[in-house]
Amino acid sequence: MKTASSIVVAGLLAGLVGTGALAQTKSREEVRAEAASAAKAGQIDHGEVTTVPPVRSTKARTEVKAETRAAVKAGQIDHGEVTTTPPLPKASKTRAEVKAEAASAIKGGSLAHTDDGTPKTPPPPAAKPKPKADEAAPKS
Repeated sequence: MKTASSIVVAGLLAGLVGTGALAQTKSREEVRAEAASAAKAGQIDHGEVTTVPPVRSTKARTEVKAETRAAVKAGQIDHGEVTTTPPLPKASKTRAEVKAEAASAIKGGSLAHTDDGTPKTPPPPAAKPKPKADEAAPKS
């Protein structure tokens, strides 16, 4: 019985200690006043609008414009709907060389054919059907 009573006492003490954690330190009016002052100072966003503090540039406007003009002259900035793509690198092999290399890889079995990159193993040789017992015995 002593253990049952000690469990009950421990439970009551835990309940009393736990209610202290739920106690609020500010009244409803204080919280409302804080929210109103934060809204007035512009610290609270409304709806889907998120305010971002302005970023201060480290360069003067004339420097940025000069860099932009230089980039346009160098062809680094596209205009309007026109986009430029860099030229493709020159191929080191001809199409025939690549086809021959692929064919030899397929014949040699070193070309991966599966999704995970492992080489596809050839299927096992087909097993010959076993003769039935009455067919195997010689007829007399």
